[in-house]
Formats: sequence, C-alpha cells, structure tokens
Amino acid sequence: MSSHFTPGFPATEQALASFIRDVIKETNDRYKIYYPRVMKALPLTKNSLYYLSPPSPYWVFAKASTNAFGSDRLLAIACGARVSDGMLIRGRVKLHLHSGELPILNFEQGKVIYMSTTSGRMDTVAPTGSGEIVRVVGHCLTETSSGTHQYFYFNPEPGWLELV
Repeated sequence: MSSHFTPGFPATEQALASFIRDVIKETNDRYKIYYPRVMKALPLTKNSLYYLSPPSPYWVFAKASTNAFGSDRLLAIACGARVSDGMLIRGRVKLHLHSGELPILNFEQGKVIYMSTTSGRMDTVAPTGSGEIVRVVGHCLTETSSGTHQYFYFNPEPGWLELV
C-alpha cells in the first residue's frame, strides 16, 4: 500500500500535528478559523460556501448539484476576499445583507441549513432532484427585524446523501 501526500502539506504524523496547531485558531470555543499556509490565491466571495479541492489545495464554490462539488470535502465559509483572511470551518456567522452579501435562501429561525444547488449558496430547503446532494451545513439562529442581518451557526456534517 502506498501513501499519497498532497504537495505543500506535512508528510509525517508529527509534522501534521504541528501544522494543525499552527493553522486552526480557536477563541472561546465559539469558532474555528483555518488560516492556510500553502494555498493558491484565488479571489473569494466573503461569507460564501467553499470546499477544499485537491490535488493542490485551493478553495472552490461548493454546490449540491452533484457529488463533484464538495459533498465529501472540508467545507468552509470565506471570512473575506482572500484566503489569508481565513476560512471559517465552524462557528457563528453574521451576514450583512445591506452590503451585498448573499442571504441564506428561505431563512427561518431554528431551521436546518443545507448546501444549495447554486454555487456558494446555502438554503433551508434540501435539494430534491435526482443526483443532487443533501448535506447539512448548519442552523439558522436569527434575522434582524429590519432584515439587514442574518445570523447562523456553521457546523457542517461530515456525512451526505446523494438522491436517486
């Protein structure tokens, strides 16, 4: 059996443990942000949903239209327009709708949030089409009465289903 390591990532268990300590930051157990050391610098859309794509690591819009767009990959929310701004892998998110950030579709307090079939988007209505992916990515928390902000908890499930 041969091992395969992605270029730019540590090749030993000890080096990997050190790498993980360096790049995942926690504050008060409220969120985890991944600050990649080696990553292709592609422009990002703040607060959109991405997955970590092989073979050389870079972030691509996630979508539930097929299992080729992040169904079985690490998901993250872009914290800014650059990878160096960080990628949220778990935590509370505040969407500023008045500044052009895309809202969660069909937002309703307490509802489950799924990967959407639209690139980089999330929805409270699960996909239903044949070949589409159902993957939970979090829960709606609250929306301001003025409709200018949405708050949600991002905590992607590792499992997913492909509809037949």
